[in-house]
Amino acid sequence: MATLYRDKVDMAVHMKRIRRAHEEAASRAERKLALAALQAIGGYRAFDYMERNASPAEFEEGRMVMASVLSEYYNNRTGAG
Repeated sequence: MATLYRDKVDMAVHMKRIRRAHEEAASRAERKLALAALQAIGGYRAFDYMERNASPAEFEEGRMVMASVLSEYYNNRTGAG
């Protein structure tokens, strides 16, 4: 998602806040959303953080969240689904 609107939105400036949200999350769902946001931002710093602070299962869950969000977004735009 971040790459779709790269010229309009720069989420990378919020990476520190998102990392903190991941670390201080009160629930597993909040951790998953923060991880998905970091994956959407991408880049070396985001992936380095995820490698050090997320299990492989959490990383995969984050990927699935992003895939689901993108799928819903594109289906709503094209009228599919």
